[in-house]
Amino acid sequence: MPCIAARCITTIRACAVITGTRSKTSRTIECNPMRREREREREMAVWGGLCLSWGRPSRGQQKACIARAGGFNYDPKFHGASSSSSSSSAAEPEEAKEKALAEKGFFVNRSRALLGSGDRTFRLAKSALLSWRHFGLGWAVVDPETPVAKGVKFCVCVKELLPWVMMPLQIAYVVDEACSSGPARRASFAFGSGTLRGHLLASCV
Repeated sequence: MPCIAARCITTIRACAVITGTRSKTSRTIECNPMRREREREREMAVWGGLCLSWGRPSRGQQKACIARAGGFNYDPKFHGASSSSSSSSAAEPEEAKEKALAEKGFFVNRSRALLGSGDRTFRLAKSALLSWRHFGLGWAVVDPETPVAKGVKFCVCVKELLPWVMMPLQIAYVVDEACSSGPARRASFAFGSGTLRGHLLASCV
């Protein structure tokens, strides 16, 4: 069933050539990260359109999964449908937007939690989102170096019993509004992603 996800939204880097000398003989051990990455990619299995891996997916496997995914798997008119900003909320309240989406067959799941108040709390929360710390769950991860920008594709890697499942998405929108003036100072940062072909969910914006 289609869904509307909450607005908010690992790292492998290795390259070495080691040369050791003992007495009058020498040997060179080459560490080829590209070769190892290709070997890991071959370990990726595709079943029912899903990209699976027996171990934690490498960056190469995730790229291969994204390449297979192509574009969004739902109607373009719903791309970024869950986006909201202080400028648009007055014209169209979120309740009305959610009702309209529900009538189109989407399941809206929205949750909120108060973290605190003030500029420092906002900066810390924004930094956590930019580094994908909301996916630091152990059983679900996103490469923390993935840039947060509209159009960027990435994978949410989820541990499902034995295999890992790579679920491809693309960032559909980014909202970054500075503090407004006046007594009710308000800043906003949010981003949302849409599911690509090969994702477990039919659509998620």
